[in-house]
Amino acid sequence: MKSSAKAAYQAARDTGTQQLNDLGLTREKGEDTIRSLFQGMTDAAKASAQSALDAARDKR
Repeated sequence: MKSSAKAAYQAARDTGTQQLNDLGLTREKGEDTIRSLFQGMTDAAKASAQSALDAARDKR
């Protein structure tokens, strides 16, 4: 039973991986996308903080 469960898991994993590869969704592209997303979030947070600081300085 244990070996058949492992085989089923591996077959499902291989099939899923192949389907993602067929769509052009590789691990590397996923990592690049996540890295880009976090960079964008960081840039947005910096810009928001700078705007808030500038607004606070203008009120003085």
